[in-house]
Amino acid sequence: MVLSEHPATDLDAAFEELDAKIEAGMKAHGIPGVAVAVWVGGQERVKGYGVTNIDHPTPVDGDTIFRIGSTTKTFTGTVLMRLAEQGKVDLDAPVRRYLPDFSVADGAASAAVTVRQLLNHTPGWMGDDVQDFGRGEDAIARYVASMTQLPQVSVPGTVFAYNNAGLVVAGRIIEVVTGMAYEAAVQDLLLDPLQLRSTRYFADQVIGLNVAASHDVVDGNPVVDTKFWSFPRSCNPTGGLLSDARDQLRYARFHLGDGTAADGSRLLSPQSLEAMRSDPGVGGTLLVELPASV
Repeated sequence: MVLSEHPATDLDAAFEELDAKIEAGMKAHGIPGVAVAVWVGGQERVKGYGVTNIDHPTPVDGDTIFRIGSTTKTFTGTVLMRLAEQGKVDLDAPVRRYLPDFSVADGAASAAVTVRQLLNHTPGWMGDDVQDFGRGEDAIARYVASMTQLPQVSVPGTVFAYNNAGLVVAGRIIEVVTGMAYEAAVQDLLLDPLQLRSTRYFADQVIGLNVAASHDVVDGNPVVDTKFWSFPRSCNPTGGLLSDARDQLRYARFHLGDGTAADGSRLLSPQSLEAMRSDPGVGGTLLVELPASV
């Protein structure tokens, strides 16, 4: 996604500049398909490149659905921030205020860890914990209940380390506070107000649409990853969303705006949006380096 305040006449120039870089990047990294959304001078332009599936090549377009992975975490955080503004969640309260039975292997950490530390990846326990507890509405609750043996690596709040398990706990807090399944709460508090109509959690909701398959790169060539359809519901707060470039551009504009939706209704204060963009500190578990030409 690209957002710019340049005049609308720069749209063609913006895409001319992007085209060569995108196509070169796809070739260099074995990427079958990409969708790009650009906002320039109050106008939207969306363009697809390549194909959705190397085995069944259908062109990518502006409506192609992709799994957006860990961008989902920001949706979980945004919903919790809405609940905080509504006075239903205190970000600096212990997790046990909302989940009294919450426990990891370290008793002191279990009692001390706060909601904010879940969101800024500083709870301190081992976080790369992907488990599947089925399709039922209890999947997230069962995941959190299974965390009792997760080892502690650092004192909560002291070290940034990318933590999927922490975001699952955040998703469970959303369920308890709202009385809804996590996915329903996100739909009600964020997807519907922002009119993100192509953004969904479940693969069976996109059957029949133009969906991009996940791919791995083997020996420099893309290969379809057949696990695309089996993302565990228990991990939905960390990476379960499916969406298209148009919706992601709308979501990005919301986060870079003043906290209002397209219809003028206020979802968050500018102060809360700014807080969500604050730097929690340097981490050592996730490093992404982009070429200087990008």
